[in-house]
Amino acid sequence: MNKIVALTIATALSATVLAGPVFSQNIVVTPATSHEAFVTKVSDDLNRQLNRRGGIDRNVNGDGIAIVRFERDASGDPANVRMMRKSGRTSLDRIALKSVRRLSSLDVVPSGVTAEQTYQANIIFATSHASKDDLERQLAREEAARIASSPAERHVFAFGSAPSRPTS
Repeated sequence: MNKIVALTIATALSATVLAGPVFSQNIVVTPATSHEAFVTKVSDDLNRQLNRRGGIDRNVNGDGIAIVRFERDASGDPANVRMMRKSGRTSLDRIALKSVRRLSSLDVVPSGVTAEQTYQANIIFATSHASKDDLERQLAREEAARIASSPAERHVFAFGSAPSRPTS
């Protein structure tokens, strides 16, 4: 049986755009929760969700990139969860959607984040290290193009995770 290695990219490009301090007449104001720390926190949570019992089924196999977009409701839970890009494997897409819906780390967001903020989980599923490397390069190119495509895309919080696959 092939092992499945699932890896997601914590897309620092969009976090970097958002992470700069706000300057006002020589006063530097930085948020209590930095954008980078938030991206890391949510990425770690996504990692836990993908690794939860039943998260990655031993019988699920295949390569692909799943991209899930969502917003945050008033209580800090994911809302309007939807596939932006299907992986090509229905089972992987279901795992990606289920894992994002279970996120519990959206309760505290960085200063200046509006209620309408869009979030994006980039998830790579790969059956080999070579495939993972290829998909990482592909996702990096696609993310660079997405961010350059419009000003609105620069404000999307993109993050990821690195779930592990049991070796048994």
